[in-house]
Formats: sequence, C-alpha cells, structure tokens
Amino acid sequence: MPISIDSTQSNLSLTNKLDVGSVILVLADINTKTKFLPGAKFKLVDSNNNVIQTNLITDSQGTIQVDNLKPGNYSFIEISAPAGYARDENTIDFTIVSNSNGPVNVEAFNDISNAEKMKQGNIFVHKLGFPEGATIPSIAGNGEELSQLPPNAQPVPGVEVAVVAVTGNSLGPTPSLVDANNYYQSVKGQANVPQDTGVTDENGV
Repeated sequence: MPISIDSTQSNLSLTNKLDVGSVILVLADINTKTKFLPGAKFKLVDSNNNVIQTNLITDSQGTIQVDNLKPGNYSFIEISAPAGYARDENTIDFTIVSNSNGPVNVEAFNDISNAEKMKQGNIFVHKLGFPEGATIPSIAGNGEELSQLPPNAQPVPGVEVAVVAVTGNSLGPTPSLVDANNYYQSVKGQANVPQDTGVTDENGV
C-alpha cells in the first residue's frame, strides 16, 4: 500500500527546558539559634571549587537566596562574618537535585568573637548552705576564695538562679531580695533586657 506525505504539513520543533533549582541559606547566632545575622559575606562554589557567585551578603533576616542552579553539589564559604562575630571556617554543603519541588534550605551559624566575649565577661554563682546557728562568713573579692569552701558550708544543688541586667538605678545601691525578685518578674522574658537562668549542679555552681 503506498504512503503519501502531505508537503503542506508544518514542521515540529521540540524545546528542552533546563532543569534548575535554588537554595536558601539562613545565618543565625549559634547560641540563640533565633537571632538572625545580617551583613555576612559568602561565596558559592561547585564540587570542583569553581566560583559560581561571590559577594553574597545576608539580608536583614540573615538570608541569602541563589536561583538557577544546575543539579549538582555546591558549597557556601563564609568570607567575612558580621561585626562582633567570628567567621565559620567550615563549608556549608548542599545538593541540587532534578525535578525538586522547592528550594533547598541550609543553616549556618556564627559564634561571638573572642574579643567580644572578653568584653562581656562571665558570672559564676556558688550556692552554699550552712547548718542552723552557724556563723555565715562574709565573702568578698573576685571569687577565688570559693576554691576553698568556708567552714560548715555545703553546696546546694537544684536551685534555679536568674541573672538579669539592671538598667540605670532601677534597684538602688542596696536592693532587698524582695525588690530584686519584683524587678526580675517585671522584666522576665523581655528580649531587650539581657537575662539568663540556670540550675545549680551537684557542686552548687
């Protein structure tokens, strides 16, 4: 049976759509995990260490988004950290796969720099108990005295302690325990007031 071809038939063309994906990086404070860090600079490299993009800077939400990435393995490398933070020298690795349903989400964290930590200082609380009727000594100085416990003193574990920043003269020079507790309750949980809580261990610390 003969086959006929219609010379008026239109030509067909096929177009291949490039399969690409995207990534979202979020940079946060390693201690809080919820304080997002703007102003950090990153570069993006592929598995052969070829630079794909550079001068990528986290926005006000600590976020960087990169689109139109071909399937493959990639790494974010931090070039400089925000002011007051130390640069993370580890790479943040991720993979773009074909036919992905959405962007790849990766997390990165920066710790406070050593210089900033030295500015902040530290507070140590040592909770001690004394038998009824015992003379409770007055301990003053920089805390080195507590390497040797006072006579009759016993560490008290399991006590919750709150350390709260006091602004101005909110409590006066010699606040009572009641005044201190009332102040703590009034500012408890406020993000703009530095504060922390902890429970004494078996050594009362």
